[in-house]
Amino acid sequence: MFKIIVGVSKNGVIGNQNSLPWHSPDDMKHFKETTIDNIVVMGYNTWLSLGKKPLPNRRNIIYNPKLEKEVETLSNDCVMVNSVGQAHFVTYLHKMSSSRVRHAYLIGGAKTYELFLKENLVDELIVTRFDFECEGDTFFHIPDEWKCFYEKIISKDAIVGYYTK
Repeated sequence: MFKIIVGVSKNGVIGNQNSLPWHSPDDMKHFKETTIDNIVVMGYNTWLSLGKKPLPNRRNIIYNPKLEKEVETLSNDCVMVNSVGQAHFVTYLHKMSSSRVRHAYLIGGAKTYELFLKENLVDELIVTRFDFECEGDTFFHIPDEWKCFYEKIISKDAIVGYYTK
């Protein structure tokens, strides 16, 4: 199973022109501490927004439905897959081959979140809720059936909520 980790403004914005529409060192610190030594799965646009560079100290899996091969190895800690099934399988292999890897986090974008939620492959949402609105072209809304079971304040403008069905 996967965990979604996402930052969301009051009006549901998570991105603008393939980048984050805010700068929050506290949220970036939370993201890094949460995902370090684990697996991160991202869509192709998120991969492009990172400059096609894997996040360090994590196993990176890029979901690209346009990839002709099922799996393409980009580096020791980075692979590209062409289906949700392959992402699930590669995640399983990484978890089995490393005692340090505990979780797999979906880190964006909106289409990837939507697809994995639709396939019922998500067991937790970790949502940084920012107390401001901003302009954007990419949105995420917490599905109604998900309920918050824990919250923590990470800054004067942000609360992290942990959600499950």
